[in-house]
Amino acid sequence: FTCANVWDDLVGVSFPMTFTNTETKWAAVVAPSDFRFLNVHPTWVEGEMWTMQIKVTSTCPNDLVFSFSSTHGFLKVTIPALVDIHAVTVVDTIKFTPSYLYMR
Repeated sequence: FTCANVWDDLVGVSFPMTFTNTETKWAAVVAPSDFRFLNVHPTWVEGEMWTMQIKVTSTCPNDLVFSFSSTHGFLKVTIPALVDIHAVTVVDTIKFTPSYLYMR
C-alpha cells in the first residue's frame, strides 16, 4: 500500500512553509480558502481513513499540536520542541467536512 501525495495537488500551499503564530490557540496554519480542493475530494468524507506524513523542524521551546478541525480534531500531530527534521505519521478517519488545519 502506497500513500499518494495529495497535498501538492489539493492544497494551495507548497512546502517548506514556516508557521510563526504559535501564541494563538486555533490559529489557522493555512488559509481556509487553500483547502477548497481538498474539501471536495471524493475521498475526503466523514469516516474515510487518511494518512498524513510530514517532516518538521521546530525552534519552539515547547511542543506544538496541530489538527484538522472538528470537536476533538483529527489527523492530530504533536511537533516536539526543538526538533530538527523529525518525521511524523498519523492515521485517522475524517471526522468533519469541510475541514481546515489549525494549531490546538
